[in-house]
Amino acid sequence: MAGAIARDGSGRDAGWASSRQHIVSFSGNAWIIVGSTLNEVGARGDIPPRDIRAAVVDTLTGQTVGTRLWPGVIRRKATLLATSDGSFLVRDAQALTLYSRSFEHMAEIALPDARPKAFEQWRVFVTPTGKHVVTAHVIGEEIQVNWLDPVTLRQERVWSLAPEMPRAEVFPELAVSDSSVLLVRSEHGKCQVSVQDGTTAWHPVVGYDKPCRFGAHFLGQDMLFLPLPQGFQVLGLDGHVAWQESLPDGEFVRLVRGSANGGRIAAPITAFQGGSSVLDISSHEVLKRINIYDIQSKTCFCRVEKNPGTIAGFALSPDGSKLLALRGSVMELYDLPAWPPR
Repeated sequence: MAGAIARDGSGRDAGWASSRQHIVSFSGNAWIIVGSTLNEVGARGDIPPRDIRAAVVDTLTGQTVGTRLWPGVIRRKATLLATSDGSFLVRDAQALTLYSRSFEHMAEIALPDARPKAFEQWRVFVTPTGKHVVTAHVIGEEIQVNWLDPVTLRQERVWSLAPEMPRAEVFPELAVSDSSVLLVRSEHGKCQVSVQDGTTAWHPVVGYDKPCRFGAHFLGQDMLFLPLPQGFQVLGLDGHVAWQESLPDGEFVRLVRGSANGGRIAAPITAFQGGSSVLDISSHEVLKRINIYDIQSKTCFCRVEKNPGTIAGFALSPDGSKLLALRGSVMELYDLPAWPPR
C-alpha cells in the first residue's frame, strides 16, 4: 500500500494522543473529520464531563482547515459524527447541531430529556450510506426512531419500535439503515437479532444459543454484520448467511467500518494479552492488525500490520479506495489496491 502522511497544519501535536476516545471519519471522499473526547478520571475515580475536540482535514493536501473545542459536555451526551458531504454533527448538553466543514452553524434540533422519567436515552446515528441522520429516543419500553435530512435535520419520517419486538435490556443494542431498524436481544445466554422495516412490520433474522458478545450492525441497506466469539458473519435481512469468516484462536472483531458503496469492510482484529508487569495482572485488549475485506469475493486482500498498537482510530473512505489510520497527531492515508487485481 502507498501511504501519505497528514499532520496538523501547524506541524504541532494536535492533542489527539492525550485523548481517551478517538473518532476518525470520512465526510465524503474529500474531507476527514478527526475528533477526540477527553475524559480524565478524577482523583476519587469520578468521571467528569468530556471535552469534544474536532478538526476538519483536506484529504488532497493533508492540511487541517479548522478546529474547534466544545468543553464540559455531559459524558452520556458527547457525540461527534460525520455526514456524507463534508459536514458533521456534534451533540452537547443542549442540542444536536450540524456544522459545515468550515464550522458554520447549519442546523440544530433539541434532544430534551423528559425528566423525571427514568430509563431515558437519546442515541444518534448516521446511516451506512450517509444519506440520513437518525435519532432514537428510548424511554422505558418505548423507542421512537426519527429519520432526518442530513443537510437540514428536518424530520422525514418517524417510527415507534413495534411493541412485539423482543427486547430484554433497558437500553437495547440498536442499529439503523436508511429504511430499517435492527435490535439485538441478549437474554439467558442466548442471542436474538430482529429487524423492523416498516412502521409496524418486524421479523426475527437469526438466533443463537450463545450471547451476542458485541451486538450487530448494518453494512448497507440489506446486509448485517454479526460478530462471533471467533470470527464474524455477514447476513441478509432474511437471515441467510452470505459469508462466514473464522479467526485464529484468541482473536476477535467487535465493530467493522464499511464503505458507503457496500463493497469493502475494514475489520480491526484484536486479542487479549496479560499485564505488562507483576503489578499489572489484568488483561488488555490490543489491536493485532486491520484486515481489509472485499465483500463480493469474500477475500481479505490487504492488511495493516505495522505497529498496530499505536493506531488510535481508523476509517474507510466511502468509495473503499482509502484507509485512514490515526497515530497520535499523525494521520496516515493509505491507497488500497484494486480488487480483484486488474
